[in-house]
Amino acid sequence: MLSHRNDYGNNRLIVARELNSGISVTSIWFANAFKLLVVVTFKSFTASIVVYVFTSTLLDFGYVFLGYFLGTWCWALFAQVLSLFFTNQLVAMLTLILVPTFEVILPVPWQSGCNAGALMYPSPEALQGLCAREQPVYPPFWGGHFTVALNFWKIMYTAEMEEYPDYFAKSTLVNNTNYWMLGMDPSDLADPDYAGARGTAVLLLCLMVVSHHIAIWLLLRNMLNYVKNEKMSCHKFCGCSYQKVPEDVALRVGRQANQDSTSTTVSYA
Repeated sequence: MLSHRNDYGNNRLIVARELNSGISVTSIWFANAFKLLVVVTFKSFTASIVVYVFTSTLLDFGYVFLGYFLGTWCWALFAQVLSLFFTNQLVAMLTLILVPTFEVILPVPWQSGCNAGALMYPSPEALQGLCAREQPVYPPFWGGHFTVALNFWKIMYTAEMEEYPDYFAKSTLVNNTNYWMLGMDPSDLADPDYAGARGTAVLLLCLMVVSHHIAIWLLLRNMLNYVKNEKMSCHKFCGCSYQKVPEDVALRVGRQANQDSTSTTVSYA
């Protein structure tokens, strides 16, 4: 995920110069979006092949690729958004490292404090009395339906459960999982709609992809406004303006200019 920060983070000065030279925001956004799409496709395809070959799964390869593709795409776009939001790239890198780490360390929000042993309760009604299903939304990726990990799991789980015989719907473990993790009502557990749950998960991941693209375009537009107006926008946490040239670069350019002018004067003399 950190590698995708380079698209805008390490090339911030280049992007600012391109915007200042008259290249449109949409052109820069589209070029990086297309590049990201190609890279994410190859990465997710490679990961899908490894998982599909070395794990005993019943679902088709297409669903494995779909889950990894959408999940990887969301996280890669999230990295680009942070690289544009924070002008201090050290802060962006630390955030990109800490967010996935805390998502693993902290309790899973959709489990509402319950553990996996709760799935062994005799019925969804008993589970309902002990474990709430509220799904709060915590930014950026924690909690509720807007969690990449949860929607990825829904795609994989529903595709695999469709391969099992119908009598598996009578299993207590399956019913509790469908009630707790998929959000199904007890009345729907006898004939679970796995395709509908999977479609909802895919739709939510696609909405996250679209929202991240919109955020990137708006941040590029904001960078263009700073370049045009030549304003300095410093913040003690996020850093300084988009178009500000680092001091060492400015000194190096100034020394080179002085050397060029001196050599020109000597040659004329």
